[in-house]
Amino acid sequence: MTDKQKQILILVAQDFPIKTIAEIFGISTKTVEYHWSKIKTETGIKTPVASVYYCLDNGLIELKKSKKE
Repeated sequence: MTDKQKQILILVAQDFPIKTIAEIFGISTKTVEYHWSKIKTETGIKTPVASVYYCLDNGLIELKKSKKE
């Protein structure tokens, strides 16, 4: 997986819409959809929710602990 694909995967896991991801990278939504398709094929991820688990399991994102007051 390329660095850009990892970044896209992380943003998908964080619930960013495809349009917003495209704007962040300055690419078309079709290009983001292409990368997302490649990511799903390579990793076996089938849904955006599954991307959260994949990112957690592979150290791409961490859970934030909430502060109790």
